[in-house]
Amino acid sequence: MDQSDLSEPIEPGDPRSRDGPRRLISKRELAVLLFVVLGIPGCYVGMDAGGLGGFTLPGPFGLLSLLVFVGALVLLVLSIGWLASGTGPGRAKGLGLAVLIMATVYLGGGLGRSLRMQAFHDLAERSQPLVEAIERYSADHGSPPTALTRLVPDYLDEVPGTGMPAYPEYEYDTTSDLGDPWVLSVFCPLAGAINFDRFFYAPRFAYEPGHRPELSGSLEQVGAWMYLHE
Repeated sequence: MDQSDLSEPIEPGDPRSRDGPRRLISKRELAVLLFVVLGIPGCYVGMDAGGLGGFTLPGPFGLLSLLVFVGALVLLVLSIGWLASGTGPGRAKGLGLAVLIMATVYLGGGLGRSLRMQAFHDLAERSQPLVEAIERYSADHGSPPTALTRLVPDYLDEVPGTGMPAYPEYEYDTTSDLGDPWVLSVFCPLAGAINFDRFFYAPRFAYEPGHRPELSGSLEQVGAWMYLHE
């Protein structure tokens, strides 16, 4: 053996090192990547679309989604710190993580919202027999029913549910501030969030896009129904 091999220091990653070549990515970094790539989009999909019919998530998922979101913010702050203080590979990893977090937040949010609004579009179609029953009752009696149970059995065999495990029941109101003789709605707050979103049908309501101060939110038309984002 060449004596120079004994006197020269062995650097990490040197083939002579007992540790062998340094890994491109550590197990900890791999866990962070999996959290970002799978956890963040899953958080948004769960908050926006969990329990709407396509799949059902347990009640604690709202809290879990909130924790994932907080974790993503912490990782974003850390990645910015690595970007500011790191050099070479450390700075590159910090930049890559920051970009990846922002991309998954954007894509996950878009996917979750798309799934959510499709679920409510399907609900609007499923609700058509109930809407028609209310309209037939109103035409026959000169006024809308005072409760949905009044439709049974002449107009419906039973009062239907929404088909959404997260929001199983309709709300029916004949004293709404909207100026309609009756309003059919579903109270649908996001999982893990504090808001008062509502999906409603009002036969005489005039749709106007954008923010509606009198409704404390903005409207989105979904078929003949309205989704109120609060």
